[in-house]
Amino acid sequence: EEERAIFSGDNVLGAGSSWFEDLATYMRTLNDMLRLAEGEKLVALYPGHGPPSADPAAKIREYVDHRGAREGQVRAALDDAGRTSLEIVLAIYPKLPPYLTFAAQHNVLAHLAKLRADGVAENRRFDLWARVAP
Repeated sequence: EEERAIFSGDNVLGAGSSWFEDLATYMRTLNDMLRLAEGEKLVALYPGHGPPSADPAAKIREYVDHRGAREGQVRAALDDAGRTSLEIVLAIYPKLPPYLTFAAQHNVLAHLAKLRADGVAENRRFDLWARVAP
């Protein structure tokens, strides 16, 4: 008998966040996986790392919700005058250990790139990001 399962690779891990370059593509992938998990009533998710999940849809939804919440935080941290990606990191991760700063900044930059593509943020100079006036 076949198991109704999905192998997520590094898109969904057993714990923690995935590393991605293009947030819009990553979100499309997660949403495609979520539709598959819900539509096919999958009963197992096997991540690239970590333990399997017996509720694939819930686990994938965790990642979708987390990225959505993080996007909201990045959006809220933007202002009209502009902030650097590091300033945004420090605003949304106030207790971040220094050794995680690079990973957090990569994450914030991916969100800023998506927000720029969505017409919500603009990159004014090398690393100065601002909210786009409505």
